[in-house]
Amino acid sequence: MAKAASFQAHDLTAGEPIPGAPFDLVYARLLLFHLPQRAEVLARLWDAVAPGGHLVVQDYDIRGISVLPALASVGELARVVTGAFHAVGADVHVGARLPQLFVDAGIGYPDGTDIAGRLEPLATGSALLERTFRSVLPTAVAHGITTEVGAAASLASVDPVLGQPQQRQGSPPTLVPGVLQAAGPGPPRHNPVRWRPAVRDRPGCHPQTDPAAAADEPARRSADSVRRPG
Repeated sequence: MAKAASFQAHDLTAGEPIPGAPFDLVYARLLLFHLPQRAEVLARLWDAVAPGGHLVVQDYDIRGISVLPALASVGELARVVTGAFHAVGADVHVGARLPQLFVDAGIGYPDGTDIAGRLEPLATGSALLERTFRSVLPTAVAHGITTEVGAAASLASVDPVLGQPQQRQGSPPTLVPGVLQAAGPGPPRHNPVRWRPAVRDRPGCHPQTDPAAAADEPARRSADSVRRPG
């Protein structure tokens, strides 16, 4: 029978242990994007992984927001959103930086990475961009990134397309921001496995220093993925 889930509020920047740790799976989505202490928080997440457990991290890289052919109005919305996030210390490219963050956190280079995104008609894809734009607009105005008048003009130039459902199939495509995934470390990089979550080594068995352990590593990790260590 599945265990009941519970939710706890916890400040990962405070340096306190994560309640309930260690866990078989630690999964973080769209977290590091917002935190300046990225490597420290990632190291804290890794500390919460049980031996034989897994760490999976997913985060944004919003450089992919675009339309073809290019529209100045959409470009302006993306510029303001990016600038507002930068102004408050967010890292809008953190998804692409995940491998280096894993190294900086002392975890090691990820065992694998992946990226997911989608293409949508402007009339539906830019709705997310518009909502995000409106939510960060006060910050953007306060930091001089745009003005209320300029923001209104940008929204007005996009609204005609958004308000015409019959144009959805023919409007330019929008690339929704990519979500990048990283997990590691794992077996040697020449291993043919495309992606596998980070697996925390059991005490006394280190595949990089123990040849016997290294030879048995793929089988051991496969077994760890389906049972919790005693």
